[in-house]
Amino acid sequence: MNKKQLQLLILVVLCVVFAVGWLWMSAQDTEEEEESSLAETTDLNLAEKDDIIAISYTYDGTTISFAQDEEGEWYYVDDPDFNLETDDVDSMVKYFCYLSTYRTIDATDADLSDYGFDDPSFTVSITETDGTERTFYFGDFNDAASAYYFMEDGGDSIEMVYSVLTTNYLDRTLDEWEAEEDEDASETDAEEEDEEDTEEDTEE
Repeated sequence: MNKKQLQLLILVVLCVVFAVGWLWMSAQDTEEEEESSLAETTDLNLAEKDDIIAISYTYDGTTISFAQDEEGEWYYVDDPDFNLETDDVDSMVKYFCYLSTYRTIDATDADLSDYGFDDPSFTVSITETDGTERTFYFGDFNDAASAYYFMEDGGDSIEMVYSVLTTNYLDRTLDEWEAEEDEDASETDAEEEDEEDTEEDTEE
């Protein structure tokens, strides 16, 4: 191999190295842009938490509804005596109000069935203090984005959202909303009943 051939070979190798390096850098930039895009979210500001006085959701064919009484305490609509974990309802309402989106799709000419809105995964309805009733749908789950398609009934946009709302609250059965009994309180009640029985026996 003469000197010119050696120089040409070195030049070719350097070109290949630079090309591979450029492709690798381009791929890294694309991944960073995609990650940045996913990380940038916008709050939907669906409603003010304190303005919601009733909320219900439908999952797997079952609807569970909660409402506030005159004192602002949550209760289960179908059975007001149900031992409801009210703090969890508060949290559900908070997460609903603070839903955020990282992508908005124009729904004007969209086929909503393509996004699962013909058979929603979850349906959420709220009533606000002024009597306004609104309904929202979670459509299909996008595995690649790990997000649900979401829109308001009658809305003109589809949002891509991910939230603990769907995994921690909207998939619950009624039993999972029941508050845990306070063991100390139960023991106290039992002791009081025993004392009352003892007093009655003594009087007799």
